[in-house]
Amino acid sequence: MVRNRPRSGSSAAAPAQSLEGLEQEALELLGQRKRRQRVRYSCTECHRRKHKCDRETPCSKCIERGVADACTPHDGSAQDAYDRVRQLETVLSRLVHATRSTGGSARPRAGSSALGTPDASQAGTPRQKSNPGVTTAASLPFRAQVGSELIEFSSSNHGYPPSAHYERLVREGSIEKDAIRMLASDLPSLDDTNALLDVFFRDINPLMFPFDEMWFREAVHSAADIIWGDPSTTYGQDGPNHLSVIALLYGVLALTYLAQPLQMGSEARGAERAARMGWRCREVHALAQSIQCHDAFVVLSFVLLARYLILQRQARESWLVLGHAVRQAQVLGLHRMGKAEQEEGREAGMRRVIWMHLFFEDRFSSLIVGQAPLINEAFCNTQPPLSRMVDAEREQLDLAQVVRMRHELSRIVGDALELFLSDERQMCYDAVLRLDHQLQLFRDALPSPYRTDSRIEIVDGGQRHVALHRFVLHISLYYVVISVHLPYLRHGGGDAAFERSRKVAMEAAVGDHAARVRLRRELDWPKHMARDSFVGGRFFYFHATSTLGICLLSEPDERKVREMMPLLDEFLQFAREHQRQTGVDPDRCIRQEISIVSLIRSRVLRRAESRKDLARPHGGDEAVAAPSVATVGLAQEQHEALQTPAGMVELGQPSAGADVYDWWSWLVSSLSPSDLPSLADHAG
Repeated sequence: MVRNRPRSGSSAAAPAQSLEGLEQEALELLGQRKRRQRVRYSCTECHRRKHKCDRETPCSKCIERGVADACTPHDGSAQDAYDRVRQLETVLSRLVHATRSTGGSARPRAGSSALGTPDASQAGTPRQKSNPGVTTAASLPFRAQVGSELIEFSSSNHGYPPSAHYERLVREGSIEKDAIRMLASDLPSLDDTNALLDVFFRDINPLMFPFDEMWFREAVHSAADIIWGDPSTTYGQDGPNHLSVIALLYGVLALTYLAQPLQMGSEARGAERAARMGWRCREVHALAQSIQCHDAFVVLSFVLLARYLILQRQARESWLVLGHAVRQAQVLGLHRMGKAEQEEGREAGMRRVIWMHLFFEDRFSSLIVGQAPLINEAFCNTQPPLSRMVDAEREQLDLAQVVRMRHELSRIVGDALELFLSDERQMCYDAVLRLDHQLQLFRDALPSPYRTDSRIEIVDGGQRHVALHRFVLHISLYYVVISVHLPYLRHGGGDAAFERSRKVAMEAAVGDHAARVRLRRELDWPKHMARDSFVGGRFFYFHATSTLGICLLSEPDERKVREMMPLLDEFLQFAREHQRQTGVDPDRCIRQEISIVSLIRSRVLRRAESRKDLARPHGGDEAVAAPSVATVGLAQEQHEALQTPAGMVELGQPSAGADVYDWWSWLVSSLSPSDLPSLADHAG
């Protein structure tokens, strides 16, 4: 019979021991020597899977499984180590209880650090890895001093610093010793970088979120020796810590080169350099994830890279990059910051704005690609920042006000995604009308500077930024309206219940065009300023134009059709002008946009010709009429559509989340005459 050894923590009735006795017992447990063990055991994972292990660290099997970091030798004494840890935890808990009962602390310095207060030198940097707004009892470390040793237990896994992971990869031969300097080799010179940063923070950054210029320039200055220093000088452990700065710098330069001023270079050269910066940014991200480099600059770099990809109409790639940004932000706790305070620090305010912008981009990217949103709002409690502007009707840029408006619109987009993609809610037209009502209320509640009928006289940069934010807000709103009603447009003329969808979608498409005309009328783009490429909205332009063409197919008023046709021609002219841009694959986006809109335009012209044929009297002796200008234009449009990949490939119905251009090609090609209202209905 085996006699059970009494546990030291189960003796509740035992007399209270002195602090010295408890410390002595803990020291004895710490000083116990484990039994002699075999040295070269198989690793823990191979032992569990009953696989043959080569007994290396890491072993080849774990490297193939992709868990090389978790490869540890199996010493066969896991239970012994578990028992010793349990005994030590029991003694420490009794030590804490005895310390609190005497009203004192084990050591003054231990008590001062037990609250986990961040160091004062780190309180002013956005790259601080811990989030001060997410302090919970489980995340606070427990520190106790036993004798001359300070012991800390914490539920949060701090892991090793990036420099330790970087050195491990170098020892394994996975990367070169100067891999960081090689990744930074494509950055321009320091003078050119400063000039491009001036353009970014003056013209582009105010439209984004914006993030603090001083913090970023200080970080770039601290990493200057690694990026532009002497190649023969080693950077030691500081290099991996600056990897996030290099990633963000590539993301900033990708957007800046895409919209670089004309006096700094041509559009084609800028697009080529932007593509190079975007690719390098991805390579830096791969290394940063390998060495577990987590800070706010990494989140910003992912957000800027996703923005660059969406400007290139690579919606699916942008959505995938946003997934990495969401995970990095959740590691830092940006999703659990709670309500905003009136006097919030600059760091906390910037973190909050980053999460709000990430939430906005996630909702719209998910709507574009037809996927479920990446952020589950049920697990997030971060609220928008509070507006400090007393008069909300002033025509001055208030970042908090813009963020709150975008957040409200993002919530409506989330409801639309839940309606379209969730199995729990029934897809019915009443739900679509409720969403349309929410969008109408949002539009009516916009502050005066951001309404469609507002008039802003551009005097300074602040009012220029208001005009840009208003434009982005309007085209985003029109895109949501069109997306909500788009599934019912094919039946707009045949079913009176869906006639509202056709009219609302047509009004939204016309409103999108009016917003673009207004922006061109109010703002000019001199050669020393960034071009309008960073503003975006080109895919929204294609979306609105294609929707307008589908609505015209069932429009009974011929006069309105003639008035709206120039809008299709204007888009085709705009797309052909941008087709020569070398930084974008024309087969991937611009050519497909041209082919889809051309096909819609040809169908509208065909329908107009059919109506004229029905209205024309048919006489037996009437001579054959000469081909009209519209007929010649129709044949030319059909020839252009058939020469494109979208016209040569017969597409089936795309699945959920398929490419947006494939979806539009299928929608237009599926518009057979039976889908449209009968011509006899409008003949009389």
